[in-house]
Amino acid sequence: MIIMLIVLCSLLIGCSNNSKIGSIEIIQQSDNKTWALTEKDTVTKFMNALNNKTETNEKIDIRPRDYYVKILYKDKSSEEYSLWLDKEDISVRGILMKGNQTWYINKDSNSIFKGMLQ
Repeated sequence: MIIMLIVLCSLLIGCSNNSKIGSIEIIQQSDNKTWALTEKDTVTKFMNALNNKTETNEKIDIRPRDYYVKILYKDKSSEEYSLWLDKEDISVRGILMKGNQTWYINKDSNSIFKGMLQ
């Protein structure tokens, strides 16, 4: 019950911060394909999928990132993330990293990412 409350609070905090986001830049590392998300509904959908995550303290040895994600806020600040997604099997959890922090992306977000990043 406590875990569900924490997850719900983090989702609500993530949703409230969406109004402060100006845009999101995403670069696919394999071919430098770029997406610029600027529409409010698209930004919200992407951020909800990105915030559907579970932090881990595991040390993960992984290939170079699939995507570089930069969230640009209206106040001119930004956050940068590395994102790994399995394009073939959407049942595999993605991985998100920012500095020394690592999260597993929950499986239900994979189909959202797959639909947006084509």
